[in-house]
Amino acid sequence: MNTKTICLLLGMAGMFHAAYAQKKENKQAEMSNRISLDGSLLLQGNNPAYAVNLSYARFFNRYLGVAGSIGFQHWYIDDYKPQWEVSDRTGQLYHLDGDSDELLHLTFSIGPTFRLPVLTLGRERDRILSWECSPAFALTLPNRSFTYQQEVMTDGRWLKKEVSVRNQGGQWHYWQLKNAITLQVDELLFSVGYSFSNQHPFSSVQNIRFDGKNVSASIPHYKLAHEIFLSVGYNF
Repeated sequence: MNTKTICLLLGMAGMFHAAYAQKKENKQAEMSNRISLDGSLLLQGNNPAYAVNLSYARFFNRYLGVAGSIGFQHWYIDDYKPQWEVSDRTGQLYHLDGDSDELLHLTFSIGPTFRLPVLTLGRERDRILSWECSPAFALTLPNRSFTYQQEVMTDGRWLKKEVSVRNQGGQWHYWQLKNAITLQVDELLFSVGYSFSNQHPFSSVQNIRFDGKNVSASIPHYKLAHEIFLSVGYNF
């Protein structure tokens, strides 16, 4: 085998390797769609919660896309429930029905997502480490209902009289900013991140009125809610 043949073979091998590496580097850009599932812990003041989110993202190129999600939040309101015993204008007493300490929020969000590949790892350059930033506009159901009841003696029988009350003026929208470090391994995606928002989850129980009288608990106001999350996703 002469020198020209050896050089030709080495050149072809180099071109093949470069093309293969370029294909791996472009793989992230080729995968335009992502679906992911997040699990997170939230904190506002000293009030903890947990949440689950299902997200979908559509990327226009390697760096920019748009994302939407639907989520479920579980907060505890043991200290923020409305008064247990109330009276109407005639002095009749009513008691809060049930003893649930849960405050559930269904959330929807949409916004742009920015992606910056930082490192390409692995012998085949098939592991991509990226930083992602996702500002979003979020919606939630703002007001919770409660039921008060009274037992009344009628014709020798105890009958229950119920009055339903509903919070007024709760927050129904807020903004959120998410940041994450993401590792893509082929089609799979693993992320860890932090986000903050101006969500006020307890606004849904802060203005409850019974027969014209405010029966809500005193709820402190915090500017921000914080969240840390883990995510697993699939690119296609």
